[in-house]
Amino acid sequence: MKIGVVGSRGRLGAIILRALERLDGVDAIAIEAVPDGLDALINTAPLPSADLHRLALKLNCHVVDVTIDGRLIREMLTLDSLAQRQERCLIAMAGLAPGLTGLLARQMLASTPNSEMVQVSLLQNGSGTAGRKGTLDMINLLTDPMCIYKTRSYPHRFENRQSTRKMFDLYTAELEFMVESNRMRFVTGFENGPTNSAIAVLAIVRRLFPSIYRRIRDTVADAKARTSEATSEEIELGAIVFNAEDSLIAHRLIRLMSDYGATAAVACAAATLAVRGLPYSGAGHLCDFFTLDAVLEHPFVQEQICES
Repeated sequence: MKIGVVGSRGRLGAIILRALERLDGVDAIAIEAVPDGLDALINTAPLPSADLHRLALKLNCHVVDVTIDGRLIREMLTLDSLAQRQERCLIAMAGLAPGLTGLLARQMLASTPNSEMVQVSLLQNGSGTAGRKGTLDMINLLTDPMCIYKTRSYPHRFENRQSTRKMFDLYTAELEFMVESNRMRFVTGFENGPTNSAIAVLAIVRRLFPSIYRRIRDTVADAKARTSEATSEEIELGAIVFNAEDSLIAHRLIRLMSDYGATAAVACAAATLAVRGLPYSGAGHLCDFFTLDAVLEHPFVQEQICES
């Protein structure tokens, strides 16, 4: 099995490459163009178009992509007919968010009778090493004027009941591309309450004093870029399902080692499973090809699960 990784110079691409190299029977290579003979390609680079994906499909190669860029995802999904003709899979939104978040949301809705709405929450670790670009992207996302910060229900860690947390609405490409998105809500925040409050204040600064906002944002991003690897980067992926009366009827909480590690694990699992043979071909979201159990039980993903 030969799998190419595009964007291996970035942190996520490097993690994916190292993970694949540990797997017996997999020849993992860093590439910038698509050579003949690849079984699958994993893209982590911010590409301007889906030309690379189109070429890979024409060369009979499965494609897995973790981008959050809605424009690029939209272009990838137009390759559905090509992927079907080639009997190959183009798996977009194949990371943690988007990816595992949408897969969890769909599974919870499908498996819970009388479900009306599912909320999926991603509780991040403020000590994580997101790097400069990752920090910039996250601050811009959470301080966007359309991003609401409010108290939300949250799955309780130890008992069969809900607790609450102040979290930010998370706009994810899954809200545009998943059929059941009108029954889904995605939220995010940090485990440290003061960090969330500081971001909420920064959102006000962004609205009133854009130049000051940019200076503060860039200073924070530069500081995060110098941060060494944290002792723990554990995160929580949670889901709460409500009925028509807005009562809690189901919940699930999955603890993961890190956001980058989880994204890499899901992408690697998708690529190896696609090469081994899937019942469907075409272009779509991770949930169009896999069940939640198939992803969570994959060895790559199992390494990332702390507790569920």
